[in-house]
Amino acid sequence: MIRADQLLLDNLAGKWFSLWLMRFAVWLSCLAFAAAAAADQQSLQYKIVNQGTKASAMMLGLADENTAFILDKVEGNEPDGQDRPTWAELVNLTDFSSRSIPANSNPFCASGATLANGSWIVLGGNQAVGYGGAATPNGAIPYRDNDGRKVVRVMEPTDGDSTKLSWIDEPNSKTQMDSRRWYPGIETLSDGSVVIIGGATSGGFVNRNYPNVDPAYSTTNPNPTPGIWDQGGSNPSYEFWPPTGKPGPQLSKFMVSTSGLNMYPHTYLMPSGKLFMQANYSTTLWDYMKNVEYPLPDMPGRIVRVYPASGATAMKPLTPRNQYTPDILFCGGMYLHNDADWGNFGSPGVNMYKQKADPNCHSIIPEPKSKDKPEYISEGQLPEGRSMGQFIHLPDGTMVIVNGARNGVAGFGNTTWNKALGSDGKTNIFLEGFSQLPTYRPVLYNPEAPPNKRLSTSGIGSSKIPRLYHSSAILIPDGSVLVAGSNPHNDVTRNGTGTFKSLNKKNTYEGFNTEYKLETWYPAYFFKPRPQPQQVPEAITYGGPPFNVTVDGDYMNKNGEVNSLANRTRIWVIRPGFSTHAMNMGQRSLELERSYAVHDDASVTFIINPMPSNKNLFVPGPALFFVTVNGVPSHGKRVMLGKKDPGLVPLADSVGRGKGSAPLPAPAPNPKFAATKKAAAPGPENKADLSGGAIAGIVVAVVIVFILLLAGLIFLVRRANRGAALATQKPIPSTGIEGGLAALPAAGALPYGRYDQRMDESQAHMLTGSNDSLASFGGPELLSSDNPAPDYFASKHSAYDQDPSLDMLPSQYGMGPTEYSSSPLKTTAADASGPPIRTYAAGFEAMQLQTTPQKGKGAAYLEPETYPMTPMGVTSHSGIVGPRAMPRPWSTQSTKPSDIVDVYGQTD
Repeated sequence: MIRADQLLLDNLAGKWFSLWLMRFAVWLSCLAFAAAAAADQQSLQYKIVNQGTKASAMMLGLADENTAFILDKVEGNEPDGQDRPTWAELVNLTDFSSRSIPANSNPFCASGATLANGSWIVLGGNQAVGYGGAATPNGAIPYRDNDGRKVVRVMEPTDGDSTKLSWIDEPNSKTQMDSRRWYPGIETLSDGSVVIIGGATSGGFVNRNYPNVDPAYSTTNPNPTPGIWDQGGSNPSYEFWPPTGKPGPQLSKFMVSTSGLNMYPHTYLMPSGKLFMQANYSTTLWDYMKNVEYPLPDMPGRIVRVYPASGATAMKPLTPRNQYTPDILFCGGMYLHNDADWGNFGSPGVNMYKQKADPNCHSIIPEPKSKDKPEYISEGQLPEGRSMGQFIHLPDGTMVIVNGARNGVAGFGNTTWNKALGSDGKTNIFLEGFSQLPTYRPVLYNPEAPPNKRLSTSGIGSSKIPRLYHSSAILIPDGSVLVAGSNPHNDVTRNGTGTFKSLNKKNTYEGFNTEYKLETWYPAYFFKPRPQPQQVPEAITYGGPPFNVTVDGDYMNKNGEVNSLANRTRIWVIRPGFSTHAMNMGQRSLELERSYAVHDDASVTFIINPMPSNKNLFVPGPALFFVTVNGVPSHGKRVMLGKKDPGLVPLADSVGRGKGSAPLPAPAPNPKFAATKKAAAPGPENKADLSGGAIAGIVVAVVIVFILLLAGLIFLVRRANRGAALATQKPIPSTGIEGGLAALPAAGALPYGRYDQRMDESQAHMLTGSNDSLASFGGPELLSSDNPAPDYFASKHSAYDQDPSLDMLPSQYGMGPTEYSSSPLKTTAADASGPPIRTYAAGFEAMQLQTTPQKGKGAAYLEPETYPMTPMGVTSHSGIVGPRAMPRPWSTQSTKPSDIVDVYGQTD
């Protein structure tokens, strides 16, 4: 009886298992095919490739073909192994691991560029700081940094050996700049040196007082002493580095006329050798050797595109089709109705959380080939307004905009309107950043598409990481975009994430952490098979004979399309630039002229002209070389433009023009392949080929099905054998233990019972008490009475996507929960008492005092700040409209108490 029951049960179990096995096989097969399909869908998406660098990437650059560098302002990052926080790091682009490297001076808001000899320079910055960005003497604890405002840091090339990469960072070096600069402009010239333009002399929101009685130096004196470049808050001069053979520092009229909105001016070297400059809403061409300016039209609508509005900007790709004519593109930024709204050194004059970024795009050809006058033209609108977005050149001839925000601008500080209620509904906290509503979705721009159809978000996925003020992004050699940074704070903030009520409880604002994760964004071509060009030179000359590069027939003749694919191949040279503050300084892309010959083995030799002879189009130095077949690029190879080893800069052959190149031979398709079909059009829409991930997924699916079928066959055979054996099997006596604790293995034997291994608590359920930084804060929407939460709000972000937060700064820096308090804020002679003393629960909220006004001054004014973003209590309006308008001088007699308006008394 027992044996019959067992046979019956076993038979039923076998049938059930067989049915289950078949269903499981089908399910796994579908899963594998879905995975294969998902592999194709990874293009146009983001992926986190490093869960946390030691420094937040305020600045990002390509050190060599396999390494990127990160620079941050000096703040409470993880230690660098030398008793200091990390603010310089290298990233291995193979596995995206990172390591600290030494640095000495504070590069906060510096500028960067490559020289003609391949060296990187990063110049300027801010003074030595301690907790919360408060000024300290050079080398003082806790951060032990040095003033970086005059420093020129150098990273020399190491022939691909990243272990030797380092910063030469000597604060007292003889090679430093002539005067202090924070947020300076920079442009590399045809002789390999750089010109450095403007900036502030210390920290602040914008580099002006308000009213702006001294638009040159930003002192409170309407008659400042000429030629003392850092006597006030602004540095209106320009200088060259190295200074060999160049004029000494001189006053830039453009920096004076654009006063207050000209930090990080947009600059592009033109074919004529003049410099295109854009700041405030003004544009000019500048002969930097003669210091003569040639005004160009104002920005349409007086939209501000420089910091802090920080619109995306780039020179469009230079191609034979457009005759290598520079065309400068701007998208987004900010328009404010009143000049006073832009505020001064301390803060904006309006609640920036309520100011929508501009969606418009405009372009201008500063030096047209025709006799037409340069004019801005409309390029359509972004899907949403965006400040702090940045363009990245891609090796398929398109550009992508990443990062940014829909509301507000760059910058941070403590103001009334970014003061909010903590989780207890009573404590006042400062959100510090000046922006809301992150723009998580990139926008593609195709310069060769019809007008008003050049901007697209079709099929593009969104990031889950806000990238706001102090974000960065660069093209890396594999053709993806490395995205990093975001830190709208005075110092490291790890518990700032959350939604917070405004003081009047009418609006809900979002707070943001200091961001350490690295992401890559994958263009449409990324997962497709890539061409592998051979014989790529180490250096490409300016003018002269062509050079040859070959792509093998296995790649070129897939599907019998070699002639068509050869005809659809483009050769690109791209310099990714120095990325910071929604800019990529020095970024440029250029298509080289080429012809081709198709061989009988279907390999193709491309005959390529070198760089155009005019060095001003694309100055000497390192760049990435891509062969792009039908919209799919090779991996970029680092090449030197000009000489491989040109020596010291400035170069001896400093003239911007060289010998031209001879005409190329006509393309030579091979009649052997004449009957082949044409290749699909290049670009993001070409998705005909299966990616490597898709092919792998299909193979995995087939293997899984085979293994499951084999397992099922083995099971059925073993079941038949077991049924035969049961006829003679005797019952096994019971032990009396049907289960219970004694049947379990020891706790130490369980994989989850081992506490000697490091555990990733960020994936565990948060069972702690109330903590704003761990709550689920929904989507990237700014919530208010007129903007309720949409349906998708709760699903956008999860608490478990966040890093575990800390309730204080790192303990290794001695930052306990000490109470900090500010002294009275002095803003005018008539009101020197300031607001009541406020208490701050964390070190990064400690404030620096402003200085007392000069005796006898009746006008409201603000001295230049000694560290960035000191909160401003009182300012005045002069009734001047238009961000570039020059204020009329105030006199003591004309000043009345009614003229002094508290624009920061808002409670929302």
